[in-house]
Amino acid sequence: MEAYLLEIQAETIVREDQVAQREKRIEARERELNEREALLEAHRKILESKQAPTGEESSESAKALAKEARALKALQRELEAQEAKLIEARKMLKEREDFVENCENELVERTMNLTEREARLEQDEEDREARRLA
Repeated sequence: MEAYLLEIQAETIVREDQVAQREKRIEARERELNEREALLEAHRKILESKQAPTGEESSESAKALAKEARALKALQRELEAQEAKLIEARKMLKEREDFVENCENELVERTMNLTEREARLEQDEEDREARRLA
């Protein structure tokens, strides 16, 4: 009986610990949801303020939008220039790779020619030596 009560007590402690851990996870999720909700509300207010500007705010927001547009155009031009440079660099790299490949092919061909020439010379020398001895 006493062992049974101790077992029940241990199970109760384990379950209380599990409940406490679940409560902590729920609280963390709730905090995260509250933060997300606050961010969404802030974004909503920003969007509302941009969509319904008043007279003075309208000209200021128009100036800000024009400034953003100019900055974006400048950024776009810079990106296009970088892309053109990248394309040119790739083209030059391809030309270099082709040049290196041609040089390697030529080198292999010359090596084969030299090997063949060396073999003929050795054969000619062996033939002369054989004739001299005969």
